[in-house]
Parts: sequence; structure tokens; C-alpha cells
Amino acid sequence: MVVIDEGSAQAKATYRADNGAIVTHVVPSRVAEQAKVDINGYAESAYFTEEGGEYTVNGDFDDIIRTNIPSYQTSEANRALVHETLRQSGFGGRPVRVAVTLPMNQFFSKVQGAPINQKLIASKKRNVLGGIKSAAGHQLAEIIDCKVYPEGIPALFDTIRNDDGSLKSGFEEGMKILVVDIGGTTTDVSVVTPNGTIESYDSFSTGVLTVVERFSELAAPEFGLKRIPRALAEEAVKSGRLKNMNVSELIQRASRNVMQTILRELEAMVSTPSLLDKILIVGGGAALMGRELAEAMGVEVLIPEQPDMAISRGIYKLEMLKARS
Repeated sequence: MVVIDEGSAQAKATYRADNGAIVTHVVPSRVAEQAKVDINGYAESAYFTEEGGEYTVNGDFDDIIRTNIPSYQTSEANRALVHETLRQSGFGGRPVRVAVTLPMNQFFSKVQGAPINQKLIASKKRNVLGGIKSAAGHQLAEIIDCKVYPEGIPALFDTIRNDDGSLKSGFEEGMKILVVDIGGTTTDVSVVTPNGTIESYDSFSTGVLTVVERFSELAAPEFGLKRIPRALAEEAVKSGRLKNMNVSELIQRASRNVMQTILRELEAMVSTPSLLDKILIVGGGAALMGRELAEAMGVEVLIPEQPDMAISRGIYKLEMLKARS
């Protein structure tokens, strides 16, 4: 089983290596709608789909496909990203079962009598299982089965449950935990109990890439540039440095508006934060603004190690527990 939480900024994979170790791998969700070439021919990460599409994954291109729109989740570009993540993880030429994700507001449905969007989930599965080949001639993984999970919520399982499914010390079944998944372009929010009951949920369009875009706008004139490539801006936001210069102040300025937007949405969803037992903050934005958000709400915060991998790890833990039962 390979779990790929293919968010709008990164595809995060979790799987068991041949030596038995649990391994994670990340591929940026940057896909161009063309099979790019280099001096050796087609690029290593270029793909042809059975529908006739051409895509190249993981480059700093100017023509990258938007990943923050619903149609991306069932697109050929998404299929290319899944296969490139599997190829880089060493699954070329091997049969593999995968689990992928959908944003919470697409996985669930607020239609009475149909709480889960089964139609979209089926479409997502068909897309992942669709035909594709490497333009560079690489052997690709043979995906023999595909499961779909919601983003956000599995991170709670990763954080509060042991590998055997038992609760970790300090958690009780009746607790109310606010799960905040700050992704690339979407923030998923849910109030969940440790037994998995979802009391409320919502999604809104802001995240780490909004900070990256704002940082680029602020930093470009400071460095005498017309634009800062997205890959370089993303790395600067992670590391706090650009061209060996400290840009922490610019990053704080860039993240301030995003944090205020998220805070307003949280306050609208949870009118009485004191009724919450804990807040779990995961995703790429957890390290960037998680503690400030929690302090503003006045509730104990949990930020796991490698918070951007928490969803992928949680799904993997769930799948391994199901396999043992």
C-alpha cells in the first residue's frame, strides 16, 4: 500500500520500504501541460495519457496547471502527479495498491441522505486507474486498486492513536478536537472526536501558496527582480532565507493576512472555543502559523512532527490496522 496525499502544493507519500522501514517522500504539485524535453530527449518526469494529453511534473515552469480548482482532482495532470510520485518512490514496474485524497468539501456532501460524495470518489478512482505512459520510457507502477480518503481528518488518527489503534496517553474518547489542515490553497477544518465522529466541517480557499504568492510580491522589488520563481519562493518561505539573506520579516508580513483569514473562519465555525479540548494543526502551514492561531483561540495546540505528512501517515496507519484485523 502506498498512500499519496496529493494536495495542491505537494504530493506526500507514505509506504513501507523493502527493508521494512516506514518511508515518506514528497513531490511538489507542479505540473505543466506539455511533455517537456531536455538534451537527452523527453524529460524524466514527462507523461502521455491515454486521452492524448501531455504533462511534465515537478519543474519550475511558468505554465503550471492550477491545482486549487475542483476539476484538478480528477484530471490527467493529477494522474501524472500520482505516477511520478510512485516512480520517484521506487515502484516503477511493480503492482501497487494506492490510497489518495480529496479536499474535505469535495469528499463529503451536505445533501441530506448522501453524506459522502460517492460520484466524485468513483470518478477520482477511475482517473487514478486510467492509462498513462512515461514519455522517457520508464517503467511505471501498475495501480491495481485505489481508495480515496478525505484530507484533514486522518491526521487525527496519526496523532492520537498507537499503531494498534489504542488511544495514546492524554486522550479520551469523548474529547472534542478541532482539526485544522492548512494546505497549499485550501484550509480544511473539522471538529472530530477520537472515535471518528465528525461534528462539523468546512473548507475555505486560502493556504500556504497564498503566503508564497504574497511573499513573492513583497520580495521581488526588494531584490530588484520582476518575479521570483515559485519553487524559489516556496523554499524561502520554508527556510526563512532567500539568496542567503534572512527574509523572516517579509514572510511574517506575507502570512499575516492569511492567518487573519483563517482565524476569522475558525471563529465563525467555533463560536465557543472553550468547549474544545484541543486543536490539532497540520499541513504545510502548521509550522508557519499554527502556534499563533492556537494562541489567538486560547486552546491547547498539537502540532505533530512533520505536520505536512500527518494525513498520509494517518491513512497508512488506518490501512495497516485494517489489514491486521
